[in-house]
Amino acid sequence: MLSEELVDIATRHQVYLERYKAGEIKKTDALFQRLNRELMEVLNKLDAPELGVLTLIERAKLIEDVRKGQVEAYKEHLDALVLQLRLLADFEREFELESLDEVSEDTVEPDDGDAAAGLWAAVQARPMSATGKLLAAWLGGWMAHEVTRGSDLIHRAIAEGWTVTRLATAFRGTTAQQGRDGLFASSRRNTATTINTAVQHVSSAARSHTMENTTFQPKGKSGLKTDAEGRVTSIPASARAAARAAGIKVGDKIKLMGYRWVSILDNVTSQICRSLDGQVFPFGKGPLPPIHPNCRSTIIAELLGRWLKRGPSGRFAKRDERRATGAKGPERVDGGVSYYEWLKTQPEAFRNDALGVTRATLFRKGGMSAATFAKLNLGRNFQPLTLDEMRRLKPNAFRRAGI
Repeated sequence: MLSEELVDIATRHQVYLERYKAGEIKKTDALFQRLNRELMEVLNKLDAPELGVLTLIERAKLIEDVRKGQVEAYKEHLDALVLQLRLLADFEREFELESLDEVSEDTVEPDDGDAAAGLWAAVQARPMSATGKLLAAWLGGWMAHEVTRGSDLIHRAIAEGWTVTRLATAFRGTTAQQGRDGLFASSRRNTATTINTAVQHVSSAARSHTMENTTFQPKGKSGLKTDAEGRVTSIPASARAAARAAGIKVGDKIKLMGYRWVSILDNVTSQICRSLDGQVFPFGKGPLPPIHPNCRSTIIAELLGRWLKRGPSGRFAKRDERRATGAKGPERVDGGVSYYEWLKTQPEAFRNDALGVTRATLFRKGGMSAATFAKLNLGRNFQPLTLDEMRRLKPNAFRRAGI
C-alpha cells in the first residue's frame, strides 16, 4: 500500500541527497588542481620544446611520471570517497528506520544483526542497475579509465611530434574555452557522473537492505514468533492484547512487502525512470536506482495498510486513507505530477533549502513560472551539502516539528 507521507519524505530526502552529491563533486576541485600542478612539474623538467626529439628512455619516463602522479592522486581521492560512501550507508539506514517509524502505527525493529558490517557488505554485493557492476568495480573502472586517457594522450602527442605547450593545452584546455575543451574538463565531467551514480547506488542499496530486514511489533509488546519469511507463527500471551489491537494474527507477515520506485519528474527525467515510476518490486527481484548514470530516482517502502499510522479515531491519516479505500488519492510527485507542482505543496522551510531563499521567494510569490523553474533542473544550482548538514536537515523533521 502506498504511503503518501513516505513519498514526500523520500522526495525531500532526494533533494538533500542531490546537494550532498554536489558537495562530494566540489571536493574534486582539489583533485584536478593537484593533477594540473603535477603535470606541469613533469613537463617543465623536459629539456626539449618538442616531444618528437625525446629519446625512447625519455619518452617512457615522461609517460610513467605522469601516469604515476595520476594514479596516486586518483587513488587518494578514491579512498576518501569510499570512506564517505560508507558513512552515507550508515546514515541512509538511520534515515529509513526513522522514516518508517514516522508513518507506522507500530514499533519498527531492525533485525539485521551487525548493522554496520552487514550493511556495507550488502551495498557492495548489490550490482548497480545502471551498469551491472559492483560498486568497487565501478569506482575502480573510473580511476583506470581516466589514467589510461592521460597516458593515451601523451602517446599520441609523442607520435605526432607535438610541442610541450600543445600537450599541456590538450590537458588543461584553451583560455578561449575557459578550459572546457581540455582532457581535465572531460575527466571532471566523468568524475561527477561517477560520484552521482555511486552515491545514488549506496543510498538505494542501503535503504533497500534496511527495509528488507525490518519487522513491525505492536507498540508496548514484543516477542512475536516468526519464521524466515517474517510470518507470525505464534503470539505469546504477553503480546496477545497488543497484537489483537494492531490486527495481527498467526500467519500474518510482519516484514515489509517490498519497495516502490519513485521518480522525480522534471524536464530531464529519463524515459526509463518515467516508465518505472510507481512500480512495486519484491526485495531482490527488481531494479534499484540508479537505473542509468546520473539517475535521481529513489524508493519507498511498500507497507501493509495495518502498519500505517492512524488518528485517535482509529482511521488512517487523511492523505493515506483515500489511497487505502481505493478512492482516487491526492496528486503526488510519482503519479505524473512534476517536481514544480509537488514543490508547491511543501513547507516553506524546505523550499528555502531546495531553491535558496531568493529563488524560493520568487517561487512563492508567483514570479517563477514552470518553464523558468524547469531551467534550474533538480540537481543543478544546488549549494553543496555535507553529510553532517544533511543529518540536521532530515526531511522527516518537517512532520515532527508540525510544519
